[in-house]
Amino acid sequence: MKRVLELIDIPENKTIALQKQRSQEPNNDFHSDVFKEQNRLVLDVTYLFDSPEPTHLSRADIEVLIPRVLKAHQMLLNDEGDVRDGSIAMTGWRDLPEQISPEHLAELKNMAQELTDRIDVFVSLGIGGSYLGLEATFKALTHQYFNQLSREDRGGAPEIYFLGQNTDPDYFRDTLDMLARKRIGLNVISKSGTTLETAVAFRIVAQLVERNFGKKTKDLILVTTDRSKGALKSLAVQKEYRTLIVPENIGGRFSILTDVGLFGLAMAKIDIAEFTAGFRHMRQVTLSDEFWHNPALVHAAVRYAAWQKGKKIEVVATNATALYGVARWMEQLFPESEGQAGHGLWVSPGFFG
Repeated sequence: MKRVLELIDIPENKTIALQKQRSQEPNNDFHSDVFKEQNRLVLDVTYLFDSPEPTHLSRADIEVLIPRVLKAHQMLLNDEGDVRDGSIAMTGWRDLPEQISPEHLAELKNMAQELTDRIDVFVSLGIGGSYLGLEATFKALTHQYFNQLSREDRGGAPEIYFLGQNTDPDYFRDTLDMLARKRIGLNVISKSGTTLETAVAFRIVAQLVERNFGKKTKDLILVTTDRSKGALKSLAVQKEYRTLIVPENIGGRFSILTDVGLFGLAMAKIDIAEFTAGFRHMRQVTLSDEFWHNPALVHAAVRYAAWQKGKKIEVVATNATALYGVARWMEQLFPESEGQAGHGLWVSPGFFG
């Protein structure tokens, strides 16, 4: 007799319910040093060096750069070099993992739960750094068909959609079709409040919510923006929307560990305490000045040496559908950080089935 395959039979199952169950197992305690070391990111450069091709890299190409890389690393730690926007050093992301308090995480989770209890669908509105990191993390850590799961298998989370990242009318219209006759909650993310794509999407979806829910709208819309200024901040005060903060010393592409990312992940029932713990551990790893033990320094040196040898493109490829969003996020992270003066490698995301 043929047995029906149950989701529980598949070890990689990513329903929120099963993830919570597994997190209670002793071997999965994210506070333990063993768990952190076994699950941290590793950069493997084993096959990078000593190809017969004359334009390929050798270990010597990297070792000659070590003093220069270590100096640049120290400058970054000291807020020196090209790290400022006006008078503000845009390095707030560097120490953020140690600054996030359990109380703030609890506050975000409570806000997320209050909104979750009122809605069927959550829409995150943002573009660039206000979108890519959050979507990449969401897709990496949740079921590929998250919105098609039952609410129970989503751990009680609403359906989650992303808008405001482009002006494609077909995509927008099709997404609105999915929102029809549902209770909608919004979080609009924009530091300036004037980003065209996000502003247009917010106006349309906010009007839809207001038409359907009237005075209750202020409980269904959150605004994530500058602490004290900007068009969105003014609108939030006028409409009595609740607000979350984009820190002034953290650029959008580095904002995943701020309210920009954490609130959206909390809406998806992702454990934001475990998420931030991973950042704290990798922060310690990447603070090290032991070059070959610091993957950030090695990667920086490899990319620079490749650029010096005339390389133009870095291919970031995966065969995991869940991780393709991370590759797309990297396409923004590196060129936007390095490419302002025409320097650096172009990042080309790739998916190999």
